[in-house]
Amino acid sequence: MTSHGPTSRWWPVVLGFVVAVCIVMAAGLTWVLLAPAGTPERVPRPTSAGSRSATGSEPAAGSVTAAGSVTATGSETATGSETATGSETARSEPLAGVQQVLDRRAAAARARDESAWLADLDPSAAGLRQRQQALLSALRSLQVRELTLRAERFLPGPAVRPDGSGGDQAARVDVVGAWRLPGVDARPAPFTLELTVRRHGGGWVVVDDAGPGTVRQAFDLSGLQVRRNPAGVVAGNAPAERLDEVAVDLAPAREHVEHAWGALSHLPAVLLPATSSEFAALTGRVGKDTSGVAAVTYGMLETGSVARGDKIVVNPLAWASSTRQGRRIVLTHELTHLAVRATTTHPVPEWLSEGYAVHTSYAGLQVDPRRAAPELMAAVARGTLPTRLPEDERFSDVASGTAYDEAWLLVDWLARARGEDALRRLYREMGTGSTPSDALGRIGLTESTLLAGWQEDLRRLAR
Repeated sequence: MTSHGPTSRWWPVVLGFVVAVCIVMAAGLTWVLLAPAGTPERVPRPTSAGSRSATGSEPAAGSVTAAGSVTATGSETATGSETATGSETARSEPLAGVQQVLDRRAAAARARDESAWLADLDPSAAGLRQRQQALLSALRSLQVRELTLRAERFLPGPAVRPDGSGGDQAARVDVVGAWRLPGVDARPAPFTLELTVRRHGGGWVVVDDAGPGTVRQAFDLSGLQVRRNPAGVVAGNAPAERLDEVAVDLAPAREHVEHAWGALSHLPAVLLPATSSEFAALTGRVGKDTSGVAAVTYGMLETGSVARGDKIVVNPLAWASSTRQGRRIVLTHELTHLAVRATTTHPVPEWLSEGYAVHTSYAGLQVDPRRAAPELMAAVARGTLPTRLPEDERFSDVASGTAYDEAWLLVDWLARARGEDALRRLYREMGTGSTPSDALGRIGLTESTLLAGWQEDLRRLAR
């Protein structure tokens, strides 16, 4: 079954999720503990969302919806670009005042000027001041030199009257920012922010930065630490030993993925927040249940372009519930998604996206399908075979473990039957716009023969 990813427009902005590596148990979602050595009794498996599909991309809490904020080709329009006539002129004046504040703050951040960075904050907002001091420190630690902030619109409220003139009370403002993590991002990655501002003297001051439209970034993590090495960047406010472990494991995981897919053109970045609430805030999942999510590859997807601003974000709950081997599998799985998203431009079926990530992360391990996928193997042993390729919709269900098992074993069969080169060629062709039927035909398969071959292999595995 084909899938249709985000359209070529970025309005609203669609932020891609790739959720990985958990398992569904009879009592509910729980993490699998892997044996320190040998064959894992139960190998972690993903639960939802492919790297590029309609079901695998959700609008984030802070999706930009203001008309004109981003054009169909992804180029950004200037703030206040309306024709300056009549009420439109009045409408732009309050927003222009806020934009002046944002311009000064962005310049201060780039210059590492703490005094200027704090100058436009509400003098009575002590908590905000502390957060912003920590944020500037995090920007320094991340070596961020490119940061822009653009006021999009006032949200409904008393500070902006119907005629567009400014009032004196607090107002909420939609802001679109962009930043680039050196060595990681090829171009600045956009993010959304909701600020509360109020009139102060002849201008505006920032009162709060914690609006519901804000999707937090790495630099929002208080107490951020950074580990940089030739394999990538690891950052977060989790315990130092966690960052150290991932920094060590990143090199072999990257080598594993590059052997399978090809060299990465940039450094991968892995974020390790200390709390589940920070994980939710970094991935646009505030208010959602994240207990069944081990890690997310989070960034912006636009059909026709490679992913933008991808970061791997690790759920601290998963860390506490897995062994070193399990964490390595999670890291390799997510790096696979990151590598694919950096080199493909179109959606592929979820069975290929997720199946390939599982296949790659399991490579070299002695994984017994009867132990790693017992529900599927038991059903096949009873004579109940899948009658179609796994549909995309199944990967977004809470109880989606069997779909991931099917995807893994389908892709695994493809690799054994046609070879890793053919599998990679299939993915690259679909990921650059070929239809599944055309791409399959180039490696000598149809959807019918693919299904038949996979079914026969499942029978063999279940014996």
